[in-house]
Amino acid sequence: VGQSLTAVGTNINADQYETIEDVQAALRDAGLKTAALIVGIDFTNSNVQNGQYTYEGRGLHDVNDDWKNPYQQVIETIARTLSKFDDDGLIPAYGFGDSETKSE
Repeated sequence: VGQSLTAVGTNINADQYETIEDVQAALRDAGLKTAALIVGIDFTNSNVQNGQYTYEGRGLHDVNDDWKNPYQQVIETIARTLSKFDDDGLIPAYGFGDSETKSE
């Protein structure tokens, strides 16, 4: 926050927090009182294509009992972070771009 870009390629979103609790405290300090999280998951073919370049050639939705895919990692982190601000404990999840919903 308040950090200026000093050089091309500088990471202006450098990690400032070591734990989820640190992030939650910062959110509280910034005025967040409640949050209603809704998750949307993109099942389009772009996840297969992008995974070839960014996820060791696997689709971003690949599921394995030994590790979590990028979607699982992000959803878990966001849910753990914002769950303290959620009143009902429910996180609705919607998918799109699969064989049934197409691009709806």
